[in-house]
Amino acid sequence: MNKAFPQYKSAQIAANWGCHGCCTKPDPKTIELTDYPPNRGQYAFKCANCQSWTFFDLENIEVAA
Repeated sequence: MNKAFPQYKSAQIAANWGCHGCCTKPDPKTIELTDYPPNRGQYAFKCANCQSWTFFDLENIEVAA
């Protein structure tokens, strides 16, 4: 079964949706590139509040450093 991950236009937009675990908004500069391929959660934020990971994909791969 293929799992669909949310896809956003930018890291800022992804951060505005917040953590999938507790809804805390992460700092978009904390985005990390995962070992997963595109369309399978290629990017992630680790929540500073609950320590869970939120995986997603980006349409625009320009990531803030």
